Order: sequence, then C-alpha cells, then structure tokens
Amino acid sequence: MAHKNKGSNAEQTRLAIIDAAIVLFHERGYHATAVRDVVERAGITKGAFYHHFDSKETLLQVIYQEYLDYQVAIFNEVVTHPASPREHLAELIACIILAVERYREHVTIFHQELRSFSQEYRGSVVKERSMMRHELEKVIRRGMKSGDFRQDLDVRVTALALLGMCSWTYQWLSRSGPDTGARIAESFASMVLDGMGA
Repeated sequence: MAHKNKGSNAEQTRLAIIDAAIVLFHERGYHATAVRDVVERAGITKGAFYHHFDSKETLLQVIYQEYLDYQVAIFNEVVTHPASPREHLAELIACIILAVERYREHVTIFHQELRSFSQEYRGSVVKERSMMRHELEKVIRRGMKSGDFRQDLDVRVTALALLGMCSWTYQWLSRSGPDTGARIAESFASMVLDGMGA
C-alpha cells in the first residue's frame, strides 16, 4: 500500500487494519464488509481494531484522508516554487494524476462510497478540493496576464475541467499497463497547454 510502515507494533497493527480495509472495501464495497471481515484479514482481534478506530466509518475516512493529505501536500509544493504558468500547470496536472496512480484504490473507494461519508466529512473534502481549484485558477489567471494563455478562458470552468479530467483517471488508469501515470500526465499537459495557449 502507499503508506509507509513506521516500525512500531502499534503502527504495524494500524497499517494492517487499513491495508485489509482497502482491499475489502475495494473488492466488496464498504457496506458489504463487516468489521469482523477486516479483523480476520488483518489477523488481529476486534479489540485491537477498536483500539485504533472507533468505527468502520472512521476507518473509511482515514483511508481517503491518506490520499487527500498527500495530494494537498504535493499540490502546495508545486505552487510555492517559482515557475512559469505553463510549467506550473503541467506540474499540477502531473501531481493530480500521479497521486491518483499511487492511491487509486483509495480514490475508487471514495467515489464508490461517497454517500457513506458523514455530511461533515464530505464538507471538509469539498473545502480541500476547493483549495486545489483556487490554486489552479491562480495559475490560469497568471498565465492569461502574462500572455501564455488565451484571454477568452473561463477561469473557473477551466479549473473544474482540469480537476475532473485528471481525477477521473482512477476509472481507467492501470499501474501494470503501458500508459504510466507520468506518461498520461505528459499527454494531458501537452493537450491542455496546446488548447489554452495564446
């Protein structure tokens, strides 16, 4: 799985629970998977499960949050280093797609089980994704101002289209196929920059 094992027995148990849940939620679905199924696959006791997670829903949130935290962190890394608007946009496209490639099961589970998340948690996800959209909008506006991008672009719609296009690769991206995340990102960036170029 994408996370790193930090070595302690408690952390190993926690990661074993998460790994087991990712496999089961992805294969069977969240509602068809009971806590006992996760416990059996992880090779732990039910008491150990509840020591780390107070509910199955909390575990579901942790799985998606692992992906979201990684995505936001690398997004922030890109936007805070100096680069041209074209370079920044290509890098942001790449970081979305590469994060989906790395956490494909997490993203799939989120989209499959969206209604299973609490309204409060869905609201926090919307806030994080809005931050990503705003950063894309800033890059697009900067590119329009510099003359790198066309002046007739609808900034909000363009940012939403980019997020949707890149995020939806979870549906068909394959780690074992010839088209790696890096190759897809390069192809998307070329297509987008050609279409947006002044």
